[in-house]
Amino acid sequence: MSSDTGPTPPRRRSFRGVAPEARKQLRRQQLIDAAIEAFGERGFHGVTVREICAGAQLTERYFYESFRGLDALFIAVYSQLNGELRDATLQALANTEKQPLGLAEAGLRVFFEYVRNDPRRARIMLIEAVSIGHDSRRIAEEATRNFMNLTRDVVDRLIPQARKLGIDVDLLSAALVGANIHAATRWLQEGFSTPLETVMFTIGSMYRTLINHMGGEAQRSLIASKVKTAAPSGARGTPRPALKSK
Repeated sequence: MSSDTGPTPPRRRSFRGVAPEARKQLRRQQLIDAAIEAFGERGFHGVTVREICAGAQLTERYFYESFRGLDALFIAVYSQLNGELRDATLQALANTEKQPLGLAEAGLRVFFEYVRNDPRRARIMLIEAVSIGHDSRRIAEEATRNFMNLTRDVVDRLIPQARKLGIDVDLLSAALVGANIHAATRWLQEGFSTPLETVMFTIGSMYRTLINHMGGEAQRSLIASKVKTAAPSGARGTPRPALKSK
């Protein structure tokens, strides 16, 4: 019997048991791994497509199979590194007792250990990502916003009364993330010579100060509110009784 569905398309052959699409993904990852080495050692502007291909042991044909150019490869590299850092941060927060300062310290430790343990990653994420092109900066800014959202959740736990005190929590979160990034960048530039625990204690002092200061502000605000409520309407305060003369 004839079929109305037409001829069956030929099946794509696998090579050594690996399907074509899987081989393509493997080649793509080889290029990303080679790019982490190259971008991290020599910077984006010091690398060519030919060098990336040599590092990946692939021809340029396979480079353009996955990427339009070096910009697209850099975005793939940054996205992978940022995803690794985000997943590690979320895992650390999930495994930490839901105590405000503990959450802040867990997130900080993951970040500083991640950049210290591989200076290539640090250079790519902290320096190269903001000095290349519009698309790379956009991806970096989006990643920063994601970490600002994580930081905002921690700030809400650190200072639950922040909004009542007139604090813009989004702005404060942006300031904290910015401080972390600038501190990590300087740490990278000095060759990570400052011990990690000193870095942790120093940056953590911002969060401890916030807790102590804002806790005091909240207490003073609460007391002032109670005094104002207790005072007679229109009165500045309760007059003291006159002393009787003997």
